[in-house]
Amino acid sequence: ADLSEAIRHNPGNGKWFISRAAAHAQLGNDDAALSDYAEAIRRNPKDARAAAGRAMIFFRQGDFKSAWANFDQAIRLDENFAAAFAGRGDSIRQLGDPAQAVADYSAALQLAPHDAATRLSRGNVYLQQGNFAAAIADYTQVLALEPHQPAALFNRAIAHQQAGNFARAEADYRAVLQRTPDDAVAHYNLACVLARQNKMPDAAASLHSAVEFRPGLADTARSDPDLAAVVEK
Repeated sequence: ADLSEAIRHNPGNGKWFISRAAAHAQLGNDDAALSDYAEAIRRNPKDARAAAGRAMIFFRQGDFKSAWANFDQAIRLDENFAAAFAGRGDSIRQLGDPAQAVADYSAALQLAPHDAATRLSRGNVYLQQGNFAAAIADYTQVLALEPHQPAALFNRAIAHQQAGNFARAEADYRAVLQRTPDDAVAHYNLACVLARQNKMPDAAASLHSAVEFRPGLADTARSDPDLAAVVEK
């Protein structure tokens, strides 16, 4: 109500429309938010915040092309807008261009090097690309910024595992399980890396825990070459 009153008294000031749009967006009133962002842009076409705010709504709605276009417009208006680079990276990643996503995440991190969420996103793209060293480096920096970030720890374990760093993967999976002892996938993956290190009794125990928490993993293990020797036992 206060924002609407401010708009009535000063309808030419786009910032009030941006504030009300953000409030609408928080409440999930996307149509009202988009309308207010459009009014803000009409009053001040050079306001990057309005373009970025509209982009975030489009992204949440799954309209990644419109999200990309609006984040791109925000960057054109403010080349130091780190969050817009990150958002454009998220959008282009959803549109199937991981290389450009990495470029945008890297630009965002040049501007905001302590942004753990963007660094995690870049690490995830590196992991998907098979660039395990770069993924591990990003996950390690995320954990330095946010020591209890669960996705960074779990994904670093996966990156170590896929890179063949089985001892380091073991350490990370054990750290995951200290925090979430009922994580069936972590138990299963731990069994795999233990087996790759020829630690068969420990691997069998970890696989047993995995199957206890998720019985369907027993069938997965039977066709997993990493666990062939464990299943035979």
